[in-house]
Amino acid sequence: LEIKLNEMWAVHKRCGIWRCVLLALLPILTYCSSQTTPSPNLQSNTLAASTEPCGNSTIAGVITLKGGAPWGLIDMSSDPACVEANRDEINSDLGRSKHRTETVVVNDHWKLANTLIFLKSKRLDSCKISTPTEGKPLTLQDCRFVPHVIGLQSDQALKLRNSDNTDHQFCVSPAYNPPGCIVLKPGEMNTQKKFRVAERFIQINCPQHPWEKAYLAVFSNPFFAVSDKDGRYEIKGVPPGEYTVVAWHEHYGERTSHVTIGSNQTKHV
Repeated sequence: LEIKLNEMWAVHKRCGIWRCVLLALLPILTYCSSQTTPSPNLQSNTLAASTEPCGNSTIAGVITLKGGAPWGLIDMSSDPACVEANRDEINSDLGRSKHRTETVVVNDHWKLANTLIFLKSKRLDSCKISTPTEGKPLTLQDCRFVPHVIGLQSDQALKLRNSDNTDHQFCVSPAYNPPGCIVLKPGEMNTQKKFRVAERFIQINCPQHPWEKAYLAVFSNPFFAVSDKDGRYEIKGVPPGEYTVVAWHEHYGERTSHVTIGSNQTKHV
């Protein structure tokens, strides 16, 4: 700035006052502007970092059951609407539905559905996790909760829907989240429920229909999955590190395995 002021004094000797002011101000304004304008590259790098995923690896696998699986047909005789929605001509006189009980569900190759798989590691605490804006549906369909096992992130909306022609109740008794019941009328599709505290496992039931049960787990991160009808699961976006992989089932309890994964890898467990 001292250099600029000296230049101003030299110019003042050679020009009129107004021309002098204009000529002198231009270099000073240019100097200040160059100091306050942020770099375009710096802006783009900041935006890219905020949307960058925690990791780029995948842990996947298939859950297989060895041994017999207990099962039976669901007795829905206490509600005529449920009987009608699930009528099985062979067992209609017994009030049983066409659906098997859901405690253990396997396919023809003994692949186990409804197993919740999640990761445990202090490494996950360093990830900056945002709450998903999209909720997950839990639908009462044919007088059953669908899906039977569901995982959510904290504060992610659980969308409750009743597609049946009868009333249902959504009741929970968590240890760390508020308990309560919600009555769902036929055709009701817009009710939502959120769980602020990570907690597993929360049983969901309907006192009106005692066979209607489901299980909910709430996590502080997205590193979990539920095995499908063919026993398959997949957890994406995993950062490099060492993990305990936990598989939980309502009837068989927990099984654990350990895995080390690098960047941009897929490990099968």
